[in-house]
Amino acid sequence: MASGITITDQKFAQEIKDEWTGVFRHKNGTVFSPHHGHLIPPPYEIVKLKHNIALLLAYGVLERVLLYFKTSGLLACGRTELGCLMKSSKTAINWSDYSVVDDGRKKRNDLAHQAKLLAPQDVNKYITAIQVNLKTWALIS
Repeated sequence: MASGITITDQKFAQEIKDEWTGVFRHKNGTVFSPHHGHLIPPPYEIVKLKHNIALLLAYGVLERVLLYFKTSGLLACGRTELGCLMKSSKTAINWSDYSVVDDGRKKRNDLAHQAKLLAPQDVNKYITAIQVNLKTWALIS
């Protein structure tokens, strides 16, 4: 199993770093109040929506990485869906808390296909699990 995976395409590696930064920028961003003219903490429902959108973005980053591994020959998966990519990668690469990331993938599917919102603390758990793996694979620092 590979732990420190080498990405030879530096443009792709930079795109992944930029996209991952965007996940946190979106999730943690503040809201500008034109009425008050300054930044204010957003109401809970907006925080919840921002976190859930960040979850979709985070799994999008993970999917891009796994597709890269597939096209590099590291994964043997006949399809390009995230679930298939994750299953085929389970034995091909080292995962930290695979079951948490996979559970998050299922919740992400519920969000994307049934609009089932997750609580921010659950989103944070899944995003953190993805982040740990991206660091393990030396894709982000």
